[in-house]
Amino acid sequence: MLFDWFLNLTSMKRPRWFACFGSFGLNAMNSQACAQGIPSLLVDLYVTKAPGGRFSTATAVRGGVGGWLLGLKGDHLVRPRASL
Repeated sequence: MLFDWFLNLTSMKRPRWFACFGSFGLNAMNSQACAQGIPSLLVDLYVTKAPGGRFSTATAVRGGVGGWLLGLKGDHLVRPRASL
């Protein structure tokens, strides 16, 4: 009863749901790694706050750009088949 919506998904929508769920999980893991990794770099390797902030910003920007580019690529590959 709780997951009836999932059982009603078509065979085309189920893999997309898993892809979105996995992407959300990887994004959460990335943000947690930055949140816990930067302080350890600051303490253990005597890194100042400026390089740590640059590393965190570069990771976030790279993740955003990569998601955007792969989203465009996926849209390019899936949309023609879905519109048939």
